[in-house]
Amino acid sequence: DASMAEPTTPFQVQLRPISRRQTQGDYGTNQGSSASLAPAEYHSPTGSTHEIRLQSLRETVVKERLVAYCEDLAEWFTVLFHMEITAESFGHDIEDGVLLLRLARFIEVGDKDKKTRGFASHGAGKRPCPPAPMDYTEKPTTAFHKRDNVSRFIAWVRQLGVDEAVIFEADDLVGHKNEKNVLYSLMEMARVQGGVEPPRLIQLERLMDSGQLKLGSEAEERSAIARIKDCLRAMEYPDERVERTAPGRYEVADFGELNIAILRNHVLVRLQNSWDTLQHYIMTHGNRPKKAPSATPAPRSSLSATTPMTRTVTSAATTTTTT
Repeated sequence: DASMAEPTTPFQVQLRPISRRQTQGDYGTNQGSSASLAPAEYHSPTGSTHEIRLQSLRETVVKERLVAYCEDLAEWFTVLFHMEITAESFGHDIEDGVLLLRLARFIEVGDKDKKTRGFASHGAGKRPCPPAPMDYTEKPTTAFHKRDNVSRFIAWVRQLGVDEAVIFEADDLVGHKNEKNVLYSLMEMARVQGGVEPPRLIQLERLMDSGQLKLGSEAEERSAIARIKDCLRAMEYPDERVERTAPGRYEVADFGELNIAILRNHVLVRLQNSWDTLQHYIMTHGNRPKKAPSATPAPRSSLSATTPMTRTVTSAATTTTTT
């Protein structure tokens, strides 16, 4: 029964808890991954078991980044459209393009509204918002009409100013051919638009860039540092030094200062135009470990999970636990 098949797409994937005692083969597989993508310093002549564990761990932490993006976008759509959208249902909810085109209209109206306040226009909207497509199929029942709707949205995103390198194609969404591209593209669209309040990760970026990020309580800061150390420990990294240097900024081992956010159950590192999980960042940027790192329990994919960051982005003036 196809309905009983294990989910394999980023929109549907549920990260399963992983024990440090598990052996290779217990983490599931990702057909889109390749062992050649793993950093060379993590390969070892100790045997195939070692490399299988490393590849399995890499696939797990890469999935976590996609889940973090998907959760953030699903919550964003839930707030905007006043309907229940989860990370698990997100791909199905947007695949016909209707919500995407409604979002384009929201952004267009908000961009023209001089009363727009808060995070929406802060640091975004570098160019005038193009008119949102109005001529589309509101209740598409065929793949052709779904692709037509999505193509209209993509054309609008291109006019909005999203970098061509991250714009997805209609079949990436409708045909579920490359849902990772869809997530990255939607997050970049949220980053450049200035008409509506963006997802939490983009709000955090704007707070960081404006210097408005505030410290949380002492207990919250201790918890954040403990979470960062947990990631280092899970990767069996030889250096576990962590020191907060500014709100949302930490000196981590020998990686230097990193902008870090704890969003729901994910510890994320801000890169130039994206976010990565701290564990994947350690895996791709760290020094060669003495032995293969063990897997750490993966976070649950849950929009209802409460973390200090949940309260961080409700208002620019709110004291936060920014991590």
